[in-house]
Amino acid sequence: LPSRALLRRNAKLWVRVLTHADLLSEEALRYQMERASIMIDNDEVYDMSMMTMADATKKNRNNNTATSDYRIPVIALNLSDVEAGAAKGKALRPVKELLLGAKMIVGQATKTPKILVCGLPNAGKSSFIYPLTKHRTMTIKKKKDYHLPKINKTAGWTLGTKSHAFEIKVLKDSKNGGKHHKKETVSLTDTPGMRPRLEDISHDRPKLAEWLATWSVKPQKGDLSQSNEDAEELRKHIVNLLWKGLKRHAELSSERLRFETPEDLWKRHAEEDKKDATVHQFINSVHEGDYGAVIIEDENSTPLMMERIGGEPSQYGPMAVNMRAKIVAV
Repeated sequence: LPSRALLRRNAKLWVRVLTHADLLSEEALRYQMERASIMIDNDEVYDMSMMTMADATKKNRNNNTATSDYRIPVIALNLSDVEAGAAKGKALRPVKELLLGAKMIVGQATKTPKILVCGLPNAGKSSFIYPLTKHRTMTIKKKKDYHLPKINKTAGWTLGTKSHAFEIKVLKDSKNGGKHHKKETVSLTDTPGMRPRLEDISHDRPKLAEWLATWSVKPQKGDLSQSNEDAEELRKHIVNLLWKGLKRHAELSSERLRFETPEDLWKRHAEEDKKDATVHQFINSVHEGDYGAVIIEDENSTPLMMERIGGEPSQYGPMAVNMRAKIVAV
């Protein structure tokens, strides 16, 4: 995607954020955090906390190797309640400190450092910005919540880039040798979700199923409701993809999968929604967690990722995860 290529050329620092981490089990969350810390593209691993993407690419090509030594910072958050008040704002201070640090590091290389919040559609970009910037926005903006990021379950509500800001008090050295508090302002730019043009993938049913199953694109009229061979093929791809997602989470969590096959899952949905057993309703039920938690992965990358991480999830080192905390881990 052009946006992604632009970021890889120009980004000075990467921080990955896992939103709504409370939807996963502790074991699955550990796995996802480990995955998120590794950036792989065509078997090349990049560490944006140490070098630019271009530098990392050059380094790996010169060495003709790709190792798991390159890691990027990862934040896991519980953002299921973005309407929480000041208490949550205080709980998010470690995240604010990390973003301020990122701004200061990048500021050494450029006079106008920018923090872009980028990702797939409906991944939680606006939900991430909302609690960080709510207090300042409601305090200084005349139209109050009109200026806050727009949040919705479906993709496509953020149509352009828009800057939001938060303030954080930090200790600074005084001229007389003492310390004093100073407010620092950090600006975050909300962006639309990065996705391919729908017309470029509409002919590729498995690829279209991936984007529809994750609510990353809005279905075109008839995509999920027509009774023909194309619609049936698309339904099977979507059901199979989400069933594999349920299976993957169950494997990582050492849980028993409730449905033996994708069609068993679809039959359960059809039994529960006899009058309206549509694919649209099925996707919504899976996203609501009616059948369990889901981890969707590219099948081709999973063996490589497991090799990078170092084996089965049970071999990980200890990681303290409090699933009830607003900030699960940094």
